[in-house]
Amino acid sequence: MKSFLKVMAAVLLFCLGASSVLTAQEIGEKGIGDTEEQARSAALANLSSRLYVQVEAKITEVSGEENYKSYARTFKEITTSSNLPILGHKFLPSEKIKKEYVVSVVLEAAKALPLYEDKLNSLLIALNEAKPLIEKNKGDSFAYE
Repeated sequence: MKSFLKVMAAVLLFCLGASSVLTAQEIGEKGIGDTEEQARSAALANLSSRLYVQVEAKITEVSGEENYKSYARTFKEITTSSNLPILGHKFLPSEKIKKEYVVSVVLEAAKALPLYEDKLNSLLIALNEAKPLIEKNKGDSFAYE
């Protein structure tokens, strides 16, 4: 478990570091919305999708015959999600263009990486504290909970 977290931390830090090196130690995104709050949320969502995206694809094939004619169709459903918390970001002053707000958010590697490292360390501590409970109660139902 501990080695798994170390690998995950290394991958996360590498990804953040590699992305940051490409953009001069800074990653930024913009968001647009009817209110400043909506624009901020959009900016954070855009930034989050640049850091981590999980893609799930579902492909369904349908075939059959209708009126003596054969047919085959393929349906593709692709969903994306991002659930990485954004730590150490800062918002730049917003602009109002016509009726919409435009907000920029920036993630600086020097500020963000130590925060991610602290968060991963706290998760590791929590897992290490839970480990004796799991080992003591090795039943499948407890492990699942």
